[in-house]
Amino acid sequence: WNDNDDGGGDKDEDEEDEDGSRRQEAAAREAAGLVQSRLFSGGLPPMDQWEAIDSTITLYTPTSASRDAWWYELTLPKPSPDHSIGSSGETPRTLGLGSEQEAFVAEVFSGATRALAVDTWVLKHTGVSFSLRLGGECMQVARRSVLAALLKHTGVGVLVLHQWEAAEARAETLKATKGGAVDDDEAVVRPDDAVIRVWKGAQRVVEMMIQRKQTEGVTYPYLADLLERKARLLLRLLPTVAPLTAASAESPSRSTTPRSPLKGPLSPRSPAKDSSASLGSITSAGSGSITLDAPRAELLSQALRFFESPLKDLHPITHGLKLAAVAAALRLAGFRAIALILTGS
Repeated sequence: WNDNDDGGGDKDEDEEDEDGSRRQEAAAREAAGLVQSRLFSGGLPPMDQWEAIDSTITLYTPTSASRDAWWYELTLPKPSPDHSIGSSGETPRTLGLGSEQEAFVAEVFSGATRALAVDTWVLKHTGVSFSLRLGGECMQVARRSVLAALLKHTGVGVLVLHQWEAAEARAETLKATKGGAVDDDEAVVRPDDAVIRVWKGAQRVVEMMIQRKQTEGVTYPYLADLLERKARLLLRLLPTVAPLTAASAESPSRSTTPRSPLKGPLSPRSPAKDSSASLGSITSAGSGSITLDAPRAELLSQALRFFESPLKDLHPITHGLKLAAVAAALRLAGFRAIALILTGS
């Protein structure tokens, strides 16, 4: 009996090891796919990339590296704060970093007074489901963190801020003109469809987490921490699109036709009907409303899938981003080295 028991125990342990290995392989494949997606294609900030490159060079170069330092300086120059990124040639400044867009995203993440006022204004038009009232303060903070990440990567931060300011100005003007209370319908300024979609997306993520809590038995603080860590990672990345404003919105991005629903979550536990139901009110745009163009809609979809996925360990993603940065830098260094050999400059 003891032998049989031991054998059974060994088999169970082997099966557990195999299950663990399969989960690790699945997580690694998912992380690799995320690194190659549009959402993560902006990569880490230039100086973070440089730290990974510099540590790699220091680790693998011979002891004579100091003698050949001039060669490394020419082929692997240290980036400046305005160093161009990606194949588009965009710089941190044109992508909204260090600007009104970045400042407002930071306000949303930290729960600043102005950001809370903007949030309240948009929620009047999107509505708030009962499920969003669950989870306490930790889930509300998590929703703002998710919202900040979505605003950054869709570039909608400046747009919603300007629309809120316009709504406030209109209300004040009407109050001054009529000398008192103003009818809400008369003073209403609705957010554009692009704004509504981002806010509804953040709400959907929280609704999915509440479903996970009910089905998996995990706690709200655990889920809130998971969302917070994912949001911090996305906020650390460089965006791939410039901030969207009313002036920059091109005519093709204005539409009166219904929008197709966003893709559902990665988690197989979340039924498709839940995703479509939570997005039902954001699939149409009013006349002349600014909507998300195809690249921004794809970014929003990928960000929502990332937040809703069961992925817990984010280290493989960060590691993959650093490896991609090192590989790109070494390829560029190779071309520069060839140029040095052929031209001497």
